[in-house]
Amino acid sequence: MHLEQQVVQERQEVKMIEKESVIPVHNGFYTANKVNPRQDIFGKNGLTYLTRIDQKQGIAILIETKHYSIIASPQQSFFTNTGTLRAEELTAGTQVLTDDGYEKINITVLDGTHELYNLITEDGTFKANGFVLRG
Repeated sequence: MHLEQQVVQERQEVKMIEKESVIPVHNGFYTANKVNPRQDIFGKNGLTYLTRIDQKQGIAILIETKHYSIIASPQQSFFTNTGTLRAEELTAGTQVLTDDGYEKINITVLDGTHELYNLITEDGTFKANGFVLRG
């Protein structure tokens, strides 16, 4: 595999959130860097089993609504009122799914690299900082 192909493949697979993102679990909350794999966390349709967590440094985008904010990799998928979009595809005013329903967002590309975590669940979804995300 050529280096360019490897970089593109890696870029497409890295759906991650910032280490301080709050993850609701069956008995409380943990941050992404403290949650343990092999436990139930909340996903789009209730509890889902967290099977794996990966950590990596990378570029990040700040997504904000009136009530919530999250820092995510450009490839992190969000549920929107028109389907699923990666953070890099979102634009100001897009409506994303949160704990309060669909809310309009603002976006900011952040400088530097950030410690990011990928949460892999049985149903492919999870909640973080009030957002409902596709892993």
